[in-house]
Amino acid sequence: YEAVVFADVCKHGQQPLGGFITSLHAEGLLPSRWQSVAAMNTYNPLGSTLTFTSRNDIIVACLQACGERTDLMEKVLNAK
Repeated sequence: YEAVVFADVCKHGQQPLGGFITSLHAEGLLPSRWQSVAAMNTYNPLGSTLTFTSRNDIIVACLQACGERTDLMEKVLNAK
């Protein structure tokens, strides 16, 4: 693969994929372009989806891993 994106539904501080990613990196099994996305590390009020990993977070991570331009990322973030 030329690029890899890891999307973890857990909060950043509890991100179990983090250890796995570190092991892959240490063993030289990751390409030079990779990103990791996790949910926001914050309190989740009842009924709020604020702390979930969002579609936009994943899309932006994919664009970054592929070396896309920042202006394209802004379009994704501001898309309705």
